[in-house]
Parts: sequence; structure tokens; C-alpha cells
Amino acid sequence: MGEVRVKFFSLLRLALGVSEMTISADKALTVKEVLQRVGKIMDREKAALLEEKLFERDGLKEGVIILLNGENILHLKGLLTEVNPGDTLSVFPPGGGG
Repeated sequence: MGEVRVKFFSLLRLALGVSEMTISADKALTVKEVLQRVGKIMDREKAALLEEKLFERDGLKEGVIILLNGENILHLKGLLTEVNPGDTLSVFPPGGGG
């Protein structure tokens, strides 16, 4: 059985209190399925925070960047992009500032 590595960056890393996680995967999953599995591993509060920071009703929030092995999933199939065991997802929340 393989693993998928999920790395968190910026304020998301601070809010979740974790820089990376791994999930077991014996077959290809979509990006959305990987993130759902990550949410199931976290406690309820952190899972809700992850959901709030990344998703809107119809998909990813504007400004969220998710890289699959360094390539932006928006240039692939978005949340339906296939993730294979051994792959790495890098998750960046929307930028803020002012």
C-alpha cells in the first residue's frame, strides 16, 4: 500500500498546527478525495477549519493553490485531478494582505 503526502503552507499551516500529513492510498484518488480523507483524520474543529479555508459551495475558494508534484491542479482537472500513491499535494490558502 502506498501513501500520498499532503503539505500545508502559510497561514493554513499555522491554523492547523501541522505542516504535513500522509494518507494511505492503494489506488488513485482525486484531489477532492485526498482532502476529504485528510479531514477525516483531523479532529472536528481542524477539519471544519480546513473546509472553511479551502472550499466554497461550487469548488475551491478563489486564490487557493494546490500543487500536485509541483503542478497547479487548475491546469489539470481541478479537484478531479488524479493523485497516485507516492504523489505529493502542496496546499496554499488564499493570500491575504492589506
